Amino acid sequence: MAGSTGSKAGSGMENTVPIFMDGLDTGDLPLVPAGFVRTIRTINGSKDAVPILGDDFKRKVANLFPPERLFYADMLVLPLLYEDLITCLQYWKAVVTEDTSVRATTVLAHILYEGDQQDAAIKMVEADNRKYERSQDATDGTVPPVVTMRGQDARLFSPTRPEAGIRRHDKATRHVPLRTAAKRATYFAMEPV
Repeated sequence: MAGSTGSKAGSGMENTVPIFMDGLDTGDLPLVPAGFVRTIRTINGSKDAVPILGDDFKRKVANLFPPERLFYADMLVLPLLYEDLITCLQYWKAVVTEDTSVRATTVLAHILYEGDQQDAAIKMVEADNRKYERSQDATDGTVPPVVTMRGQDARLFSPTRPEAGIRRHDKATRHVPLRTAAKRATYFAMEPV
């Protein structure tokens, strides 16, 4: 989180108040993440209001974004949102013990929610983690996962085929041209958070 300049009341000194995802134009994001960024920015965004701190800040975020909204598919493809949310929580004095070996979504699922919501959040994040780990095992993190493609498309773009990317023959022995890069890109799954 980079900062913006704000003033300390009555001190005459300038201090830096961080802006959530500073430098990011929300117009560049899909609708759901853009709304998330705008909403987080409004919490403690007013210079006139008394800031919400600590557990109150955590509860505010959890109430605004229940697990099904925070761990929504359009959000999970943007890992920096979760990392910056942890930084934001820490800045506003919410107790967050961050373990760098644990993914940000896992940390948030455990610290933001309580009771049934926490159970739901943990299940959502664990399911996403398993999906991510399966795709990493399939590709070793070096090539886009082919497991998301089916039939001829999977064989056509398989990295193990030497002729992949040139031309191939189907069972009727007619030539099938390669798909354009734009069409091919739609077959590759995005790496989740």
